[in-house]
Amino acid sequence: APLHRENIVHRDIKPENIVLGADSQVYLIDFGIARFEKAGRSADTTLLGTHGYAAPEQFGFCQSDARADIYSLGAVLNQVVTGASPNEARADGLLGEVIARCTNLDPQQRYSNVRELDAALAALPCRRAAPPRPAACRPNWPTRRSAASPCRWRTGCGRRNITR
Repeated sequence: APLHRENIVHRDIKPENIVLGADSQVYLIDFGIARFEKAGRSADTTLLGTHGYAAPEQFGFCQSDARADIYSLGAVLNQVVTGASPNEARADGLLGEVIARCTNLDPQQRYSNVRELDAALAALPCRRAAPPRPAACRPNWPTRRSAASPCRWRTGCGRRNITR
């Protein structure tokens, strides 16, 4: 939102350009193709962006504005949830509806600013999920649970053994 308040469009939001700082804050990096929004233009003069994350307007369809970054954020969210781009697989449920609106091909149908997107995400029911495990890791539950027979992870996936 601070960028957009200054009429700056990042235009390259993707997982590689989102970092978690030592202070546990999330930061955007790589402003190499960021630009000031230029009101009154019909299209961007330079066609740049990362395939799969760049909004259609970045490829000459119309002028990039904050909604181009919202498209990219939706693509990143979809990647986190499904492991695929929105073109390959779509997230489902209420979060899927938010992502679908973010990644709508028509910029007019997207959230108009990051504050609207933030409000939509904040309104979603919160559910804590278990941390993901590699597919090779499967719990090796003992037939009887006892202090002498703790649960262990099976196979050499490199994860540490977990004892209950």
